[in-house]
Formats: sequence, C-alpha cells, structure tokens
Amino acid sequence: MPDLEMNGNLIQFKGELNEELVKDLKDLILAKQDFPEEVILDLTELEGIGVMGIQTILAVRENLMKHKSGLKLKMKEEMEPMLAWMGLNWLKEESSA
Repeated sequence: MPDLEMNGNLIQFKGELNEELVKDLKDLILAKQDFPEEVILDLTELEGIGVMGIQTILAVRENLMKHKSGLKLKMKEEMEPMLAWMGLNWLKEESSA
C-alpha cells in the first residue's frame, strides 16, 4: 500500500513521515486543479509527526486556502502535545475532523 493516498476529499498518510512523502504530497496538491470544499488530512496512521509534519500541515493548509478549500485534521491524541509545544493549538481546534 502506498504511503500517501488521496481518495475523494481524504488524504491519508501511512508509516513514517519523510522528505519523499512530503514531496509526494506537494506534487499531489500542486497537480490537482479542483479541490472539494473541505479536505481531510488523516494522520492517524503516521508513526510520528515532529516538526516536519507540522510544517507540512501548515503548507497544506496554506495551499488549500488558495483554492478556497478548508482543512480538517484527524490525528492521534499523542500528537497534540507537539502542536501545543509549538503554540499551534489553534490548528487542531480550527481543523478537527
């Protein structure tokens, strides 16, 4: 199974977040012309999120906003402290799926 899938309005990550996966996501988003009103980014199958993951979420959010599309996040509760530590609680609250 691929590490990144887009099915309708759901983008799902699996495994470990790495530079190749982030590049694949960037290519996927930049290649897509029509976005649904809301995109769900499912991070529940990721092994960890870290700073790269947070930066990726913010980049996805910014690109979706250009297309007038919202972002909803699905993530493990263990990932929430990283958001809090980085002062990004608003991101989780704004985009809870």
